[in-house]
Amino acid sequence: MKQLAAQPESVTKDQWSLLTVRADLPCSPDEYFDQSGPLKTVNDTRRRFHRIFLRSVAVIWNGETALAGYARDVSRMGVGIYSPVQLFPGDIIHLGLPGKPPISLEITRCIRRRERCYECGSVFRTATTTNP
Repeated sequence: MKQLAAQPESVTKDQWSLLTVRADLPCSPDEYFDQSGPLKTVNDTRRRFHRIFLRSVAVIWNGETALAGYARDVSRMGVGIYSPVQLFPGDIIHLGLPGKPPISLEITRCIRRRERCYECGSVFRTATTTNP
């Protein structure tokens, strides 16, 4: 398994492409990358904040392991991602997007959509959040 040496200040698409453990998308790449703007809301949703499509490759650090995933959407509370492996509620990960510094997230849910495609929800961790 190819690894990044350490968690860099930002991620490049070239670094992402070197990772061998990579998430599959639940749809075609064209369909995935064509979506943009706010997601449609449902009247009975429990969400407090609107979500916006965030279509990008992403590096997911789960401990010392770097995984090639995809960003799905973002809100004021957190980020949706596609991961190649199952993550569990309470797991702390770091997410790197091209040209952005890594952010710390706590997984809140994870659903298997297909092989190597886990749709995960997460919330941003704040400076006051204690480390496990």
